[in-house]
Amino acid sequence: MNAEPPEEPAHPLHRTIALCATAFLLISIAACGEYDEPTPRSNIGGPVVDEDRDQTMQPMLPAEAPCTIHVEGYGDIDIEEDYIPNVVACENGNAPMEALKAQAVQARGYIYYKLFVAGADSVVNSQADQVYDCTYTDASERHFEAARATRGQYLSWNGEVVAPFYVAGAHPANPGGDPVESACQGTGSDPTSTEHFVTYNLGQSECNIEMTSLGWTPASCHDNPQNRGCASQNGQSCLADRGWTYEEMMPFYYGEDIHIERAGGECGGPWEEPSEYDLFCADNDDGWHCFDETERVQCSGDESTAVDTCAYGCSDTACSSPPEESESGFCIDEADDDGWYCFNQRIRVECVDGEITSTESCNAGCDDDRCVTTGQAPRDEDDDDDDGNGDGDDDTAASLVTPSQGVAGGCNNVAGTNLPASVPAAFALLVLLLISFRTGGHRRRPVPE
Repeated sequence: MNAEPPEEPAHPLHRTIALCATAFLLISIAACGEYDEPTPRSNIGGPVVDEDRDQTMQPMLPAEAPCTIHVEGYGDIDIEEDYIPNVVACENGNAPMEALKAQAVQARGYIYYKLFVAGADSVVNSQADQVYDCTYTDASERHFEAARATRGQYLSWNGEVVAPFYVAGAHPANPGGDPVESACQGTGSDPTSTEHFVTYNLGQSECNIEMTSLGWTPASCHDNPQNRGCASQNGQSCLADRGWTYEEMMPFYYGEDIHIERAGGECGGPWEEPSEYDLFCADNDDGWHCFDETERVQCSGDESTAVDTCAYGCSDTACSSPPEESESGFCIDEADDDGWYCFNQRIRVECVDGEITSTESCNAGCDDDRCVTTGQAPRDEDDDDDDGNGDGDDDTAASLVTPSQGVAGGCNNVAGTNLPASVPAAFALLVLLLISFRTGGHRRRPVPE
């Protein structure tokens, strides 16, 4: 039997990395046990499906997302950019990001249930529906991020909109344990006394799932397809800390055959970052506006509907017209000789015998009677031959690069040869590598005298 070769001792760097990783893991596990209590208790007495609803009616899944919801006492509220972020903040605002995304899907799903299943035309700002406006927090960027990341998403089962029940639930007693599915269940303290509403339906489907007592629980799940269980906010925070995504959390509570749908339309679909023109229009009235010196934008609401590039500049919401020959007084007043002159910051004209004979639009601006390009140096006043070097000899084209003495990006003069600054540095690095390879990482032996 051949013996195994002896293991080499771990390199000091390897031991350091291993110790750091172990410490980080222990800190992460310890931190996973601390949660900010969801405030307030969420959604008890919320969506309860009517037992007398005509079960032959199969409501279609919404093809287009609703844009607003009427909140009593607040008016019509934008669902995606106002209602959802504020519900996420008020219901469980201190949770990890993936748990916030789960909360956003559940908050939106509840609104879709109210509108498309229950037939309601408004909701209230309380635990009877969902908390939209609270005194203890305001929606911040992370809450808007959670809403936008899940824009238009809601839950469905068997082609029906689901009422996604959720409560605070009990704290996990051992959130760092294994397996995660057991560790994140509410076996610890239950200050809100809501754990008995929570269902754990991972691996279950059809009528094998457990429905929550928050809703009607008939003998057959098909008699109330809206009740697919209830999620725990404390549990979702634990799952998020353990690396679960919000998509993975949904089957954990609502069953393996739950679906995340996305409504389309103007107020649904994936969220897109507004363009610079849309942001500009959000601060301006409808109509045309000068976006900058060369572009104008047509605004409608908070969106840009058209962008127009003005070759001769934009002034007072309109594109400026090119100079006409009738404005030849410019050549008489401004031009000493025939040639090209800056008419304004964006246009230059050619004057011949006191008349404008040609015009040119300068995209980057007109400076010293010529169109300039981005990064071009100002013209040398003593450069009579217009070649940019100021010596009066038209022998070298103007350069936009300024040489430097050893600075990265410039040149070093080594032994009379222009070498890039990186060459000496690369040579020095090669020498150091050879030395390191030669010594093998050990102290070098002293040189004999």
